[in-house]
Amino acid sequence: MGHLLVARRQGLNTSLPMFIPFVGALITLKEMPKDVENEAWMALGGPILGSLAAIACVPVFVYTGDKLWLWGASIGIMINLFNLLPVSPLDGGRIIGAVWRGFWVLGAGVLLTLALLRHDLFLLLIFIIALAEIEERYWKFDAHWWLFAAGASVALALLWASPFALLLTALLALNFLSRKRWAKHESERREILQAMLQRINSLLAGNDEELSKPHYRANLLAARADIEGQLNPPALANEYFKIAPAKRFLIGVIYVGLAGALAGLMFWIHSLNAFV
Repeated sequence: MGHLLVARRQGLNTSLPMFIPFVGALITLKEMPKDVENEAWMALGGPILGSLAAIACVPVFVYTGDKLWLWGASIGIMINLFNLLPVSPLDGGRIIGAVWRGFWVLGAGVLLTLALLRHDLFLLLIFIIALAEIEERYWKFDAHWWLFAAGASVALALLWASPFALLLTALLALNFLSRKRWAKHESERREILQAMLQRINSLLAGNDEELSKPHYRANLLAARADIEGQLNPPALANEYFKIAPAKRFLIGVIYVGLAGALAGLMFWIHSLNAFV
């Protein structure tokens, strides 16, 4: 609901919240935020509202002494703390992306470490999704990275005797094959465009009588500009991630403050030994 409120305030077209049993709820965006700042504020809406709901259970526990409310606070805080891990697609990753996308790599490392230590395949799945997000929006991997990840998943499948890890292996292998196929098609497309560009340049440099016709020369120049644009597309991603330093600092302070407050409250709850 926090995401929905902020998205609607930003004027974004979204779906209604959809509940998925045993997973949670989500909304789907029918249009992307205009920049990383809007994305960060929308991502903050969920953990802030969720944290307030969890924290609201604490005074009720203090007043009534009923441990059910303390348990509710503990569960809510743990969920929101996990969601604040600095790795996309979690909210923490979308928030910290406005500060520095390099934190995604650190967050992915933490996530992988937790997955291996806990033998948690759900965390491993989120790690794989995080790798894809990093590759798409920050750091382009060579296709063989995905083949290496598939090999690592085979090792985990054998170690954990898990069919789910084998499924991850299949998905990673398909990712590798699709990227190799895309790279081949992209290379062929660029070769064709470069050949067309050379032909247009030779026509413009020649003495063809047709060049004296304004519309003929204008069409050739327009075609050349279009091909050059396809060969050298603008860095739209860098424009999307531009944000004023003051706003970057503010979002970072809110992120660290929220995570610190939740961690401190969780430490206090555990110090009560209420669940022993």
